[in-house]
Amino acid sequence: MARMVWIGAIIVALFVLVSFGAYALGQMGADDSIDPTQLISLQEENSQLEVKVTELTALTSEMNQQMVVLRSENTNLKNQIQQLQNLQSDEDDVCEDLEDEWDDLEREIEDLENEIEELEAEIEDAEGDELDDLEDQLADLEDELEDLKQELEDLEDEMDDEGC
Repeated sequence: MARMVWIGAIIVALFVLVSFGAYALGQMGADDSIDPTQLISLQEENSQLEVKVTELTALTSEMNQQMVVLRSENTNLKNQIQQLQNLQSDEDDVCEDLEDEWDDLEREIEDLENEIEELEAEIEDAEGDELDDLEDQLADLEDELEDLKQELEDLEDEMDDEGC
């Protein structure tokens, strides 16, 4: 940015010099005692300064175009960063949900294991038909426990896949 200010200042300075040179030539032209060699020298200097002004104007234009490109690239990078942050946030939400589900399954398994222990204690005291019913209940609870443990293993695999 500072470079562009300097280039602009140089362009203005060169423009002032060219204008002054043209003014001086006009004043000298009004004077009949102008030296032709001086006139030629001033015309050459004026021509050189005009070329420099044109070059500096082109350079300034090129720099402005580069600034537009850089601003566009900066905006694109900021958008990409925002998208990545959103994706990371989404992944964090997925992991949180999976972890909550994990905790719920562990509680269910613990509750079911406690229920099985209580049922086993009841079976020790039971006889006859009551014993058969309690053993059937125990078998059902043990099947349910195995299903929950399988769900927990599947959830663990899913969490690994998600990188949680």
